Amino acid sequence: MFFIKPPLLWLSVFIAVLFSCSRTPEYLESKSIEPITVPKTVDKQRLSELYPVPEQTRLAPSEFSLPFPPMIGAQDSSNIASVQVLNGVTWVLNAKSPATTWSQVLGILQSKGYSIAVQDLKNTFIETGWSTQAVQPGFVIRYRFRFERGFQPNTTEIYLFNEKARASEVGFLSKQWPDQLQDNVHRDLLVNDMVAVLNNPENVTGDSFLASTIELPDKLTLTSLNKEPVLLANVSQKRLKASLENALSSNGLLIYDQSSDHSVFHFDTYKAETKKSGWFNAVSLSSKGSNKTSKYPLEMILNHLPNDPKVNELFPNAPNRESDKSLSDIPGYLLVQLSIKDQLYIFIRDGYGKPLKLDKSQELLDLIKLRLI
Repeated sequence: MFFIKPPLLWLSVFIAVLFSCSRTPEYLESKSIEPITVPKTVDKQRLSELYPVPEQTRLAPSEFSLPFPPMIGAQDSSNIASVQVLNGVTWVLNAKSPATTWSQVLGILQSKGYSIAVQDLKNTFIETGWSTQAVQPGFVIRYRFRFERGFQPNTTEIYLFNEKARASEVGFLSKQWPDQLQDNVHRDLLVNDMVAVLNNPENVTGDSFLASTIELPDKLTLTSLNKEPVLLANVSQKRLKASLENALSSNGLLIYDQSSDHSVFHFDTYKAETKKSGWFNAVSLSSKGSNKTSKYPLEMILNHLPNDPKVNELFPNAPNRESDKSLSDIPGYLLVQLSIKDQLYIFIRDGYGKPLKLDKSQELLDLIKLRLI
């Protein structure tokens, strides 16, 4: 048998090590660096929530566009949460997922000393026990928080109700909640405290396992009706009209006119100026082009729509309609809200009430959808 002598063995090992080091000497020049730390002022929300994947089926590849982060798409501001008021109803809009928002609300209530009486994940509400906090002696108050999905992905709406009673009468009260809010002052105090905590960058709350099972219906779904792109709304007509009026008045959109019942908007687009602001482009509300006008009031446009089957589907013939006298150069578009079999749809048509090309219709619906609050 052949054996390597010990001196030769050590020499072979040394040569092999030296050869391997000579091939990759970069590690000899490496330097240690300080570990990365996240500043306290930076929101630490999970990256998986920053650009959520839409759940609904998209209609065409041309509809895809660069998404906005939730807080920008929903509110166009640096605040995570804000107070919204419409027709006497107040709610908190939080740019976080329902699961995160649920955990945040629980944390706020527990930090304030409220006991949690009910957590109903199926019907998405939280109830506190009776409390004497901030009420006059001899009285108690309890709260209910109901959650809804916002218009934008990863946003949640928090609706707050309360019931106030004499402490001596609590045992005799019905377990059913009253139909109306009983104390606006205490509601507003708690709402403002909640918004302040939610907007605090140091307030970081993870999702609870139970809260991750929350299922909330979408307020708005992009779909099609008779091969025409439309938005299906899951809100009241009053809420939708107010939200549309707000959306069509900002960020590259303007309203020429609207019908008396706000079911039809005559609107247009303009190129908004943008300015660099951190890692996204902020839209300037004073953009040139927002002073565009239409020479026709909406009533005149509606009275002179062409007698076309597609037009008549959305705009039934009226006694004073003059279809034979067409108008020229009608600018912009018509947005129509129409209830069909108890479902509320949003259509986008050209100035003459005729369907747009598929890509253009989807582009405008996406533009409006991103601005709804």
